[in-house]
Amino acid sequence: MSLPRPRLDYALTVGPLLLALLAFTTFHHCVPTVSGFVSCSPSPCKNGGLCVSSPRDESHCNCTSKYVGEYCQHLNPCYTGSRCQNGGSCRVREGIGGGTPSFTCSCPVGFTASLCEIPIENACDSSPCLNGATCNLKSLHEYVCTCSIGFTGDHCERQDYCASSPCRNGAECRSLEDSYECTCAPGFTGPNCADDIDECERDPCRHGTCNNIHGSYSLISNQTCLEDPNIYLLMYGTYSLTPDLNDDDQRFLITISGSLNAKKSHMWAQMGLNPDLQIAN
Repeated sequence: MSLPRPRLDYALTVGPLLLALLAFTTFHHCVPTVSGFVSCSPSPCKNGGLCVSSPRDESHCNCTSKYVGEYCQHLNPCYTGSRCQNGGSCRVREGIGGGTPSFTCSCPVGFTASLCEIPIENACDSSPCLNGATCNLKSLHEYVCTCSIGFTGDHCERQDYCASSPCRNGAECRSLEDSYECTCAPGFTGPNCADDIDECERDPCRHGTCNNIHGSYSLISNQTCLEDPNIYLLMYGTYSLTPDLNDDDQRFLITISGSLNAKKSHMWAQMGLNPDLQIAN
């Protein structure tokens, strides 16, 4: 960047103080600045590095993966040099005085040496994981097996009968010694929980038309459906097939809670625990 030469003749006529001020101003403008910090124009970053300015910090270079250094001036030894083996992680070590950097390898459990190329005796050496499973070290003396598809167990020694997802409709599958077992979700039945239960067969709607749907049931619109009222008749008695309420207790106020009947009060009369119980208005 070229700057206009200071008018020294003018400075000499007015005195040495102004000359010193002009000299200081000329020196100050030789350093490009942005808000008081070093500017990215022109960019000092090399090899495709991106110069980033921060209002609270000096500018810095974001280097590509192939280069490192303050100005991205050095090749990244983890990118261009020898690779760490057996899953080791390569870390860049800065050079002394900004010189050429080197690298070091952080080795996983079971390996050592500068490139992690030397194995250490460990629990996976005896191949404890079966049927093509992978042995993963937790420490030199502890391991866990990652089983191949179709096998299960601590050592992947058993066939996983749930691998083919035989249980249907959201059922939970449990692999047994030579078979599997399905725990069905509500609304389904059968060995594989593939059969839909027809909830309407138990006549859950006393005052409406029941419509069986997949996994549940619904009520024909614009009708009122009351569940079997017997389940509510335990307020003043003991659950049994023989009513134990006396005449004075056989009528009481109860609130029915349900999606279609919330907060609707009725007078109920116990006629015995039977499906023909009637509502008394």
